[in-house]
Amino acid sequence: MNATKIKLIGGDGFGNLYTGAVLQKFITDAGMELVDHADEADYIFASLCDPDDLDVAKKAHELAKGKPVIMGGFESYFCIPYFAWVDHVVVGEGYDFIKKFGQDPEEALDMDCVMSSPDDVVYPSYNVPFNKYPLLKVPGRNRFYFLTGKGCRGNCKFCGTNWVQPYQQASKYRVKNVLRSVEKKKWGKINLISNDSGRVYESGAINAQSCRIQDYLKEPNRYKSNMLHFGIEAWTEEKRREWGKPVSNEEIREAMRVTREQSQECEFFFIVGYKGWSMDKVKHFAETVIPANAEKGPRIYMKMTYFDAVPHTPLADEDINLSYCDTKEVFNIMNSRVTRMRVFPTRSAGRSAWRSILHRCDPEEAEVLGKQPKTTNTETAFAEFVQDLKDKGLEHRLTTPNEKYDNIKVTTSMRQAKERGQVE
Repeated sequence: MNATKIKLIGGDGFGNLYTGAVLQKFITDAGMELVDHADEADYIFASLCDPDDLDVAKKAHELAKGKPVIMGGFESYFCIPYFAWVDHVVVGEGYDFIKKFGQDPEEALDMDCVMSSPDDVVYPSYNVPFNKYPLLKVPGRNRFYFLTGKGCRGNCKFCGTNWVQPYQQASKYRVKNVLRSVEKKKWGKINLISNDSGRVYESGAINAQSCRIQDYLKEPNRYKSNMLHFGIEAWTEEKRREWGKPVSNEEIREAMRVTREQSQECEFFFIVGYKGWSMDKVKHFAETVIPANAEKGPRIYMKMTYFDAVPHTPLADEDINLSYCDTKEVFNIMNSRVTRMRVFPTRSAGRSAWRSILHRCDPEEAEVLGKQPKTTNTETAFAEFVQDLKDKGLEHRLTTPNEKYDNIKVTTSMRQAKERGQVE
């Protein structure tokens, strides 16, 4: 019996990324053959992890020439628009599906986690066999990636991660063994792939680490990496509490003080452009939260992202009406008080809004919507995008979410997932 032949594609750099390595391993372990050219394949597998990967779905459709296109990846939870280009979507984790597909493709496509039209009711797969995930070396000096967790313990109302899947972690003993092996290598560095800082691994080999400010302040000596990521998100205590991100102003000030003492570089993540937001929020935050200090290091990088109404989250129904954030002015405001502060550029409000609108589209609307705008972060970018939506007859999606997401039965409860058969 000939092995089923699969053409696997993903986004930019997919061949050197962790997801690509995992899928290649799972496919070959299931007894299937990976082929280089689509015309040799029986099926096209397309992995989409972000709306930026939209072209992957389009490319898969073009390569397939009538062969079935099967989509997976994190975008599977938000897959309604992608049916314009794909035939089936594996919602959630892919391991069980790929294993079954190697035995019998027809049976695999009949699994509860497989959506074959926006009208199908599906139950995402949440089975994560951490012991089967590889340690991946990426190009360059001894740089590695390793999966340590899925989901998140938090309940931030704006974030899809903790609303579409239960929280799971790899065995701490397995992770520690991986860390020891990397530590032994010259210039060994590793990125632990996870969505929160549930367990703290003390290792100088860790390249970057996300953690809650509250956890860091309890034991700052335990968090040692090239860069720490702190999610602050909203610009006032009131809004942070409303969003399920209860970081106080005093904790932010204390984190700045302690990271200075620890010579620890970090990133502060913020959301901008949401309802009620304006540049005045930035000025007020600087004046009331940021203590003036002339020291130049260690650096604090501010990364700002325009609000995104993500399906399945409590804020999924929010109107898309983004206020402009002038990142250069943010830098001037912050750096005038603390010279440690740096500000990353951000994608335009028009490009950010496109992401929300894409997820709200039916397949036919997604084809009309087209590609992400190429606008830079200017004051007129959002208005230009809105005008484009009006011209295409899609303006209603600024205020109207897609009800078809009710067909994707996500859960954050591991108990419920087990009862539903979504995890072993």
